[in-house]
Amino acid sequence: MIDDAFERFGEKIRRWRKSPRNLGAVAPLVEEAWRTVREGRSDPESEEPHGGECADPRELWKRRLDELEDPLRGWLKGLLEGPAAACEAELREGLLERLPDAIRSQVESEVLKELGPFRDRMSPEIWRSTLDAAMVSAARRRLRLPPLADAAPSAEADETF
Repeated sequence: MIDDAFERFGEKIRRWRKSPRNLGAVAPLVEEAWRTVREGRSDPESEEPHGGECADPRELWKRRLDELEDPLRGWLKGLLEGPAAACEAELREGLLERLPDAIRSQVESEVLKELGPFRDRMSPEIWRSTLDAAMVSAARRRLRLPPLADAAPSAEADETF
């Protein structure tokens, strides 16, 4: 994704036929790519059609919860009672430890397969953080729980030339 950010920036520079004086101009693209990694990307194949479907994420959560079993269902219902940002934060902190064993092992296997090639390039702390974030994202996709709060906006581009 970071490579994609640099490629998009390179295309922009080629169109302008200029050279950047600093890499600050690419920072928003890199931050956007990192935010995608950290928060997960939506999976178009798993999203439901919008025609006739409720677009309210809380309502979609409630529909999904009916398909789950306790204690996970009860915990997620409790999260929905709070503000969206608090719900998102608690979900990131507690989802993995509350996943049923079968789902957790499937998610972990999937994520390790995807991220395994990058493990040697990361410090142990960064690896653990990246792995946890990817597992939360994959678990959310598996459970079909859309984000309740918007991500923070990108920084303004520094296009000094």
